[in-house]
Order: sequence, then structure tokens, then C-alpha cells
Amino acid sequence: MKKVKQNKTNNREAILNGSIPKTLFKLSWPIMVGNTMQVLYNLADTFWVGKLGADSVAAISVGFPLVFLLISIGGGMTIAGTTLVAQYTGSDDKEMADHVAGQIFTLVIFLSIIFGTTGFIFDRTILGWIGAPANIMADAVSYLDIIFAGVSFMFIFFVFTALLRGVGDTKTPMKMMIFSTVFNIILDPFIILGWGFFPRWECAVQQ
Repeated sequence: MKKVKQNKTNNREAILNGSIPKTLFKLSWPIMVGNTMQVLYNLADTFWVGKLGADSVAAISVGFPLVFLLISIGGGMTIAGTTLVAQYTGSDDKEMADHVAGQIFTLVIFLSIIFGTTGFIFDRTILGWIGAPANIMADAVSYLDIIFAGVSFMFIFFVFTALLRGVGDTKTPMKMMIFSTVFNIILDPFIILGWGFFPRWECAVQQ
């Protein structure tokens, strides 16, 4: 804990008094690595789902606009949270920074429950509106059910990493993204292809 506080202090000093180009690079390179890990995360999913056939890839593709909508909403809240926390951190108002962080988390949990519940109930209807073919409907609904069931974790992760960036800590979110990507790459074939005792994804959908 002491080391974390010291790192935050050092980051704040660098932001306020350090060289601008050096500080920009120090803050930005972990974000670039984290974004690259996010791309690899999605590529790994697509690669293994592709082993199931074209219909499975199409099921994910037709559901992606809804997933992107969730990502956009979560991203908007992270930007707002980062901006406010960064402002109060820069003015050395720790109490308000903590208050804003708490309010953002409360809002995120509330909205994620609403979006998750609504999406879980109406995803089949929405897919029908956007013209999802009947042969991929079951797979698309199953995929979106998983996404909507976990939307609270997605939003909380977005906001948590954004708040860390708001106080100048861009390395911890990067490490979290690297860990989750590596874990996802290892776990994907077991869950999607049914390696070991896991059921094959398309079989689980049919059940």
C-alpha cells in the first residue's frame, strides 16, 4: 500500500512539474500496450470461434453492434470519470476525488443492471429487428446473453481502470489487461471448442 501511494505521488509530481513530452510518453505507452492487448483479446476469440464454422462467426458479428453500444456507453462514463478525478487530483482535493469515484461506481452499477436486464430479456427481439438470419439466431442470442449477464463486470472494469488513469497510474490497467488477455487466450479453446470437461460452445447453445 505504501508503495502504491508513493507511485501516485511520483506520478502527480511528474505530471505537474515534469517534462511534458517525457510525461506524455510515460503515461501513454501503457495505454497503447493495453489497447493492443484488447485487440489480441478479440482476435483470439474470433480465431477459436472460427473453428466452429462460418455460422458461429456470423452469430458474433450480427450481435456486435449491441456489444459496441455497451462499450460506447461504458467508454463515455470512463471518460467522464477520468476527467473529474484528474481535475480533483490535480487540485490536490483527495476528498472530492474519492467522492466522484464513489458516485461514478454507483452510477455504473445502476446503469449496468438496467442495460444487462433489458438486453437479456429483449436481445432476441432486437436481433429480429436488425434482420438476424434464423440459422444463426440461437447462437447470437446465446452470445448476447453471456455479454449482458456480464455487463456489470465489464462496466466496473472500464471505470476502475479509467479512475486509475485519472490519478496518473496507467501501468496497473495495462498489467490487468495483459493478465486478462493471456488468461483469455489460454481458456478460449477449452470453453469454445470443449477441450477437457468443458462442453463445446455450439452444443451448450443447443441445450
